[in-house]
Amino acid sequence: MIDQGASPYSPPRANLEGGAAPAGVMPLATAGSRLAAVLIDGLLFLPAVVLGIVVSLTIKPTPGEPPPSMGALTMGLAALVGLYSLGVAIYQIVKLSTRGQTVGKKAMKIRIVRLDGSQPGFVHAFLLRAIVNALPAMIPIVGSIYSLVDVLFVFRADRRCIHDMIAGTRVVMTEAAPAPIVVPAM
Repeated sequence: MIDQGASPYSPPRANLEGGAAPAGVMPLATAGSRLAAVLIDGLLFLPAVVLGIVVSLTIKPTPGEPPPSMGALTMGLAALVGLYSLGVAIYQIVKLSTRGQTVGKKAMKIRIVRLDGSQPGFVHAFLLRAIVNALPAMIPIVGSIYSLVDVLFVFRADRRCIHDMIAGTRVVMTEAAPAPIVVPAM
């Protein structure tokens, strides 16, 4: 039915904040759980960092001589670093696109959903949240300020960062928080 009081030329209206899922069913993730998830995801790349350091330490240039060529072991380690990093990145992107979770988000029992509560898919979970959001961050000086402001938006009432608003997503808890343990007084 058409609202008789609304102008036929006004743009359509939609509840962009509410969506199909009531807020009580999917409580928003806390800033702490989101930070912990990012840290866990970062730790997945620690073996690549360690291998990268090992590779860089195996090449020892002698002052005044041209740098030595990479040996077979060094080339193998460099390839291993690249393959490991690529494998982790692909795994994270697939899980993020299909389940709305990375390894860190799964460990923290949080996930990304669209505003209507549906799965975000590749476009919303990765392209818009990560790639499009990274473009302003590449601008010298301004990019650093943008990145900081983006992260600080998590402290708003709706806990949505700028990248969440770009992608039309929010981060929610997958399980209700456990009830606090109450010790009876004696």
